[in-house]
Amino acid sequence: MLVLRFWADLSVEQTAAALDCAPGTVKSQTSDALANLRRTLGAALDDLRPNRKA
Repeated sequence: MLVLRFWADLSVEQTAAALDCAPGTVKSQTSDALANLRRTLGAALDDLRPNRKA
């Protein structure tokens, strides 16, 4: 899900079509996967964020 949604830049609908599932499944699985990544990476995730200047 994450690769298709963010790396391949597909929409929810395009991802659902590619995986032959419902858009709601894409949304819930994407949410779960992002939460898992955040939990796993913890503070290391900050290193992956682009520098933002105010």
